[in-house]
Amino acid sequence: MKALLQLGEPDPQVIQQATDRFHKEAIALNNHLASQKYLVNDTLTLADFSVASDLTYAVPAQFPLAEYPHIQTWYARIEQLPAWQQTAPRG
Repeated sequence: MKALLQLGEPDPQVIQQATDRFHKEAIALNNHLASQKYLVNDTLTLADFSVASDLTYAVPAQFPLAEYPHIQTWYARIEQLPAWQQTAPRG
């Protein structure tokens, strides 16, 4: 995010800590989404928007999502919602 916000060079130790934390949480989320369409069974809820908002900058921030297909599928579903498209940051 530092590069995205033009705040200088990233700290490799901070990146490693954040990456480790990301994988720990992503594993749990990916496993959860393996058996359901949204976070609460097959029902879109505020929880989906809350969690999805953290992925808004996944590409420019280089989140390591490649090994989490269920998260990718779920987030793609969220991105297709008109309400999400109307309120997403323009970049």
